[in-house]
Amino acid sequence: MEQACGSRGRLRRAVLAALAPVVCCLSSCGGSDRLPVFPVTGELFVDGQPAFEAFVYLHAVKEDSEHLMQPYGQVDKDGKFAIATYVSGDGAPPGEYILTIEWLTFQPFGNQWGGPDKLGDKYSDPTKSELRVTVKEEATQIPRISLTK
Repeated sequence: MEQACGSRGRLRRAVLAALAPVVCCLSSCGGSDRLPVFPVTGELFVDGQPAFEAFVYLHAVKEDSEHLMQPYGQVDKDGKFAIATYVSGDGAPPGEYILTIEWLTFQPFGNQWGGPDKLGDKYSDPTKSELRVTVKEEATQIPRISLTK
């Protein structure tokens, strides 16, 4: 059962990530109901190595039903990431967030991310994550996240 929930969550995030450019384009067409965002950056290492291509997601503690969004970033080869809400690296709206991490494998034949989480779904559930971040109305540097598999 827990495996199925993880798969649904993964599918939801994959769909959100795929639709993000479309949503951004549509939201910029009819006026500006965008929330202000502020840069959010950080580093993610697993067992002392950069978690290259892992995804970092921010889940609002207080969800805003008027502005459905999923700020996220992807870790680069140096272990760094920049959170995006509307466009690459723009940041996140101010607020309290639960941080989750998924480290999937790119599936070239399906042109998508999938397969088992390299972290065993240990950090992917927002109801269980102990990772928190507060985004203020200024640039936010998340302290380096160091995890183990």
